[in-house]
Amino acid sequence: MDNLTRWTIRLILATAVGHVLFAFVQPNAWDDIARDGFFRALADDGAAGFVERESSVWFLLAAPMLLLAGLLSRSVAVRTGRMPAETGWVMLLLGVVLVALYFPAGGGWLLLVIGALSLTSAYRAHSPAPMVSAGRGAIASRAGSAVATSASTPAQPRTPR
Repeated sequence: MDNLTRWTIRLILATAVGHVLFAFVQPNAWDDIARDGFFRALADDGAAGFVERESSVWFLLAAPMLLLAGLLSRSVAVRTGRMPAETGWVMLLLGVVLVALYFPAGGGWLLLVIGALSLTSAYRAHSPAPMVSAGRGAIASRAGSAVATSASTPAQPRTPR
Protein backbone atom coordinates (compact mmCIF):
# COMPACT_ATOMS: atom_id res chain seq x y z
CA MET A 1 0.00 0.00 0.00
CA ASP A 2 1.50 3.34 -1.03
CA ASN A 3 1.42 6.59 0.94
CA LEU A 4 -1.36 8.19 -1.13
CA THR A 5 -3.64 5.21 -0.47
CA ARG A 6 -2.76 5.21 3.22
CA TRP A 7 -3.44 8.94 3.63
CA THR A 8 -6.64 8.85 1.56
CA ILE A 9 -8.02 6.13 3.81
CA ARG A 10 -7.00 8.12 6.89
CA LEU A 11 -8.79 11.16 5.44
CA ILE A 12 -11.99 9.13 4.96
CA LEU A 13 -11.82 7.83 8.54
CA ALA A 14 -11.05 11.31 9.92
CA THR A 15 -14.03 12.68 8.01
CA ALA A 16 -16.24 10.03 9.64
CA VAL A 17 -15.00 10.99 13.11
CA GLY A 18 -15.46 14.67 12.28
CA HIS A 19 -19.06 14.00 11.27
CA VAL A 20 -19.83 12.40 14.63
CA LEU A 21 -18.18 15.25 16.53
CA PHE A 22 -19.94 17.94 14.49
CA ALA A 23 -23.32 16.21 14.89
CA PHE A 24 -23.07 16.48 18.66
CA VAL A 25 -21.61 20.00 18.80
CA GLN A 26 -25.15 21.34 18.41
CA PRO A 27 -26.77 20.10 21.63
CA ASN A 28 -29.83 22.34 21.32
CA ALA A 29 -30.69 20.68 18.01
CA TRP A 30 -30.79 17.28 19.71
CA ASP A 31 -32.88 18.68 22.57
CA ASP A 32 -35.40 19.96 20.01
CA ILE A 33 -35.41 16.64 18.17
CA ALA A 34 -35.99 14.74 21.43
CA ARG A 35 -38.75 17.15 22.48
CA ASP A 36 -40.61 17.22 19.15
CA GLY A 37 -39.99 13.61 18.14
CA PHE A 38 -37.57 12.44 15.48
CA PHE A 39 -39.87 12.42 12.44
CA ARG A 40 -41.86 15.53 13.36
CA ALA A 41 -38.71 17.50 14.14
CA LEU A 42 -37.30 16.83 10.67
CA ALA A 43 -40.54 17.17 8.68
CA ASP A 44 -41.51 20.71 9.71
CA ASP A 45 -39.14 22.86 7.65
CA GLY A 46 -40.72 26.05 8.99
CA ALA A 47 -39.85 25.27 12.60
CA ALA A 48 -37.23 27.28 14.40
CA GLY A 49 -33.87 25.52 14.30
CA PHE A 50 -34.88 23.22 11.43
CA VAL A 51 -31.56 23.70 9.59
CA GLU A 52 -29.55 22.80 12.70
CA ARG A 53 -31.71 19.74 13.33
CA GLU A 54 -31.46 18.56 9.75
CA SER A 55 -27.70 19.06 9.55
CA SER A 56 -27.13 17.25 12.86
CA VAL A 57 -29.12 14.23 11.69
CA TRP A 58 -27.46 14.14 8.25
CA PHE A 59 -24.01 14.43 9.79
CA LEU A 60 -24.77 11.60 12.20
CA LEU A 61 -26.21 9.40 9.43
CA ALA A 62 -23.24 10.02 7.14
CA ALA A 63 -20.65 9.10 9.78
CA PRO A 64 -21.19 5.31 9.79
CA MET A 65 -21.26 5.22 5.99
CA LEU A 66 -17.95 7.07 5.79
CA LEU A 67 -16.50 4.83 8.49
CA LEU A 68 -17.63 1.74 6.58
CA ALA A 69 -16.18 3.08 3.31
CA GLY A 70 -12.86 3.82 5.03
CA LEU A 71 -12.61 0.45 6.78
CA LEU A 72 -13.59 -1.54 3.68
CA SER A 73 -11.16 0.45 1.54
CA ARG A 74 -8.42 -0.23 4.08
CA SER A 75 -9.21 -3.93 4.06
CA VAL A 76 -9.04 -4.10 0.25
CA ALA A 77 -5.87 -1.99 0.15
CA VAL A 78 -4.12 -4.21 2.71
CA ARG A 79 -4.99 -7.34 0.72
CA THR A 80 -4.32 -6.01 -2.79
CA GLY A 81 -1.97 -3.08 -2.24
CA ARG A 82 -4.36 -0.78 -4.11
CA MET A 83 -7.18 1.59 -3.24
CA PRO A 84 -10.48 0.31 -4.65
CA ALA A 85 -11.61 2.57 -7.49
CA GLU A 86 -15.23 2.12 -6.43
CA THR A 87 -14.56 4.15 -3.30
CA GLY A 88 -13.38 7.04 -5.42
CA TRP A 89 -16.34 6.87 -7.80
CA VAL A 90 -18.87 6.73 -4.95
CA MET A 91 -17.25 9.65 -3.10
CA LEU A 92 -17.07 11.65 -6.32
CA LEU A 93 -20.73 10.98 -7.13
CA LEU A 94 -21.88 11.89 -3.62
CA GLY A 95 -19.74 15.03 -3.68
CA VAL A 96 -21.20 16.16 -7.02
CA VAL A 97 -24.75 15.58 -5.79
CA LEU A 98 -24.11 17.45 -2.53
CA VAL A 99 -22.32 20.38 -4.16
CA ALA A 100 -24.50 20.77 -7.24
CA LEU A 101 -27.95 19.99 -5.89
CA TYR A 102 -28.13 20.15 -2.16
CA PHE A 103 -25.65 22.36 -0.38
CA PRO A 104 -22.98 24.09 -2.49
CA ALA A 105 -21.38 25.89 0.47
CA GLY A 106 -20.98 22.75 2.58
CA GLY A 107 -18.69 19.82 3.01
CA GLY A 108 -19.49 18.14 -0.29
CA TRP A 109 -16.26 19.63 -1.58
CA LEU A 110 -14.33 17.39 0.80
CA LEU A 111 -16.02 14.35 -0.76
CA LEU A 112 -14.90 15.59 -4.18
CA VAL A 113 -11.32 15.83 -2.91
CA ILE A 114 -11.51 12.38 -1.30
CA GLY A 115 -12.99 10.95 -4.50
CA ALA A 116 -10.26 12.49 -6.66
CA LEU A 117 -7.52 11.25 -4.30
CA SER A 118 -9.06 7.78 -4.22
CA LEU A 119 -9.24 7.57 -8.01
CA THR A 120 -5.71 8.89 -8.37
CA SER A 121 -4.48 6.26 -5.94
CA ALA A 122 -6.51 3.48 -7.57
CA TYR A 123 -5.43 4.20 -11.14
CA ARG A 124 -1.84 5.17 -10.40
CA ALA A 125 0.64 2.82 -12.04
CA HIS A 126 2.03 0.62 -9.30
CA SER A 127 5.09 -1.45 -9.94
CA PRO A 128 4.44 -4.82 -8.36
CA ALA A 129 7.04 -5.24 -5.66
CA PRO A 130 7.91 -8.89 -5.16
CA MET A 131 7.58 -10.35 -1.71
CA VAL A 132 10.40 -12.52 -0.41
CA SER A 133 9.27 -16.04 0.41
CA ALA A 134 10.67 -18.40 3.00
CA GLY A 135 12.39 -20.54 0.35
CA ARG A 136 16.02 -19.94 -0.62
CA GLY A 137 16.50 -18.32 -4.04
CA ALA A 138 12.82 -17.74 -4.71
CA ILE A 139 10.39 -14.87 -4.55
CA ALA A 140 6.63 -15.01 -4.31
CA SER A 141 4.58 -13.10 -6.82
CA ARG A 142 1.43 -11.26 -5.78
CA ALA A 143 -0.56 -14.39 -6.64
CA GLY A 144 1.57 -16.37 -4.19
CA SER A 145 3.41 -18.70 -6.59
CA ALA A 146 7.14 -19.25 -6.19
CA VAL A 147 9.45 -18.23 -9.05
CA ALA A 148 13.15 -19.10 -9.21
CA THR A 149 15.31 -15.99 -9.25
CA SER A 150 18.59 -17.38 -10.46
CA ALA A 151 19.91 -20.44 -12.26
CA SER A 152 23.11 -20.36 -10.19
CA THR A 153 21.29 -21.48 -7.05
CA PRO A 154 19.41 -24.64 -8.00
CA ALA A 155 16.64 -25.80 -5.76
CA GLN A 156 17.70 -28.58 -3.41
CA PRO A 157 15.44 -31.63 -3.51
CA ARG A 158 13.72 -32.37 -0.24
CA THR A 159 14.44 -35.68 1.37
CA PRO A 160 11.68 -37.40 3.30
CA ARG A 161 12.31 -37.81 7.03
